[in-house]
Amino acid sequence: MVSSEHRTGLFVTVPLYFVVLACCAIWANRKNRQEGHQTDRLSSHYLGGRSIGPLLSAGTVFASFFSGYTIVGIPTEAFKNGFLAFRWVAMALAVVTGMSGTVLRLRKAALVRNHKTPVDFVTDRFQSQILRYTLLVLQIVPSLFYTTAQVIALKTTCNSIFGLPPDTVYPVLLIVSVTLMFEWIGGLRCVAMTDCIQASIMIVAYFVLPLIIVRNYGGWQALSLDTYPRPDFYQTPSWEDQMDFWQFALSTFTFFTLPHLMQRAYAARDLVSLRTAYVSMTGGMWLLMFGGVFIGTVGVAIVPDDGEAIVNPLAAILEEIMNLGGFPLLIGLITITASLAAIMSTVDSLLVAISQLVTEEVAYPLYPNATPDKMAWVGRAVSFVAIVIATVLGLTWDDGITHLANINFQLSFQTLFIFMIGLFATPELDCHPWSLAAGAITSTIYIFCIYFAHIRNCDNCGSLNAGITGILFQLGVLAIAEGGRRLYLPEHSSSPLDGPGALIFPNRPSWDLPRRARFGEKPLTPKLLWKMMEGTDEALTNPWYGSFMFVTISIITPFVAGGLPRDTAALGETVVNGLPWWAVKMFFMALIPTLVLLFVLVRMPNKYMHPGWRRQNSDEENNTMLSGATDPDVMELTREELGHRTEYDGRNELVYRRRMQILEKLGISPTEIDDVISATRRSEERIEHPVVIEDEPTIEVSGTLLRV
Repeated sequence: MVSSEHRTGLFVTVPLYFVVLACCAIWANRKNRQEGHQTDRLSSHYLGGRSIGPLLSAGTVFASFFSGYTIVGIPTEAFKNGFLAFRWVAMALAVVTGMSGTVLRLRKAALVRNHKTPVDFVTDRFQSQILRYTLLVLQIVPSLFYTTAQVIALKTTCNSIFGLPPDTVYPVLLIVSVTLMFEWIGGLRCVAMTDCIQASIMIVAYFVLPLIIVRNYGGWQALSLDTYPRPDFYQTPSWEDQMDFWQFALSTFTFFTLPHLMQRAYAARDLVSLRTAYVSMTGGMWLLMFGGVFIGTVGVAIVPDDGEAIVNPLAAILEEIMNLGGFPLLIGLITITASLAAIMSTVDSLLVAISQLVTEEVAYPLYPNATPDKMAWVGRAVSFVAIVIATVLGLTWDDGITHLANINFQLSFQTLFIFMIGLFATPELDCHPWSLAAGAITSTIYIFCIYFAHIRNCDNCGSLNAGITGILFQLGVLAIAEGGRRLYLPEHSSSPLDGPGALIFPNRPSWDLPRRARFGEKPLTPKLLWKMMEGTDEALTNPWYGSFMFVTISIITPFVAGGLPRDTAALGETVVNGLPWWAVKMFFMALIPTLVLLFVLVRMPNKYMHPGWRRQNSDEENNTMLSGATDPDVMELTREELGHRTEYDGRNELVYRRRMQILEKLGISPTEIDDVISATRRSEERIEHPVVIEDEPTIEVSGTLLRV
């Protein structure tokens, strides 16, 4: 709890912070209106017109990833569990590995196929309603749980720092209302701008706060084992704790599939913006997460032990620091404000993501002829419903934030095979969408059952992790389903599987086929996806890189015999510069994947190679002339084309006209190409259960067959 004399300063810093956020919201709203002629309302609201530059990208990814749990939860965890809280640094390394390794391919597909939502890639890639809705549930439900966890953190933080009774709800209602208003006014652009403000506050607070602690209390080296209240922190952790550490880090590799982080990959202006964002994440993990471990472990010696339970260890540590007065008092106030900022930044990011998923993947298909302007208003209603559900759950949930955070990460991990097979499979290793859906559905059911029926109420469950065991369970189901399909139900087709309207996996009922005209005439096959990436260096396609990162992140876990030394009097022999030797090992082991990641990010290209095209820019953004075409299927769309949407699944006329101009330059008339496409569509409509097109439409140009 923050004392009343220090609380006065919060009545200045917190309202001032809200005023700054309001100014950002107004600016974002005006910017969206100014760009209204360049992009449709949905793209403007949910993707910021795909024009989020390096600074905004870095700020919004930073603030969205380093959530309220980072600012409040890591110091609290370190205060209670000691140096094992360093697992969050290992976790962040796995997250950045996944994001940097997949973003090049995800973004390229989005630029060529006009993907807008986090589900569009899977819809386009696998052409299955069953898999599409499976993924939709695996993105919306964890996001709602994550939002609920932030509401719980907001309630605990507000009531603690303002000295309110634990059941007080009006501060939470006020702050979530303000957050919702900002999302309504400016969409993702407002969220990105406010995220930058929030990220700046977090950086200042966690850069200066450890320095104040070192100056006034000393760092780890100043701790005395004779007086330190928790000498057990210096003993090696139990084997169960170490396995939890390892499994937790690995299970967060799929953070790149979280919808609010995928949105930022699509919304970034260019690859430079994304590289800046991921570099900021890599540095931020050491500033905020490593800093949180330092604050929590040293804070044990700072906070006096009066025999009472400490509800909010970070608030108790900050209270002692603010008692120093002067500059430490100011930094303490900024840090408290940063804790609120971190929670709010995550809430508004999740709201935008949930709103987009429900609006564009559920509501829009029901009203396919509605204009983007009308659907943007539907999105605002969805945001309201989502925050109401999350707030009610957060205010009535009795099990605390830990269970929600655990189930959220473990459910998100179940999207691993859907995305990794979709992104990197070759034609020979591609899997049927029903096999992927069967694995994901069964593993999700398993997680809910094992977690809420057993793990949550189990005091001695060992190192059982529902997410890791769930993904292994999913792998088994996937292997059985796909193996059985290939053995007993082989596809009989000689088609190259990339003709207009073709199905990658035919012989399925029509109700399983989603609308996909907005993506293009041809399917997104593994062959086409690999062709898009020709000439682009992707680290994760190198199996040695993936194996190296897996091993180096894994060995951050101590992997030592637990509970040593058993005699606490011998702890001094195992301390190195104030730290237990195994903690020093963790810190140095974490430097290896960090340096490798930075090297990979520095080598990340500034722009994509364009296989089959020679590109000449007459205008940097919207007027792109392309000549020398050999494969129009890999053509990137301009910003104007990406933002051109008049209905749910209508053909993008801007793209169509530009491709017609290119074909005319090659000596092909628009009438000829239209006749081929129309004939193909008529033949498909006569088939009750669509199958793969046997004869791919082609036109001969100068002795070369050009695919339509």
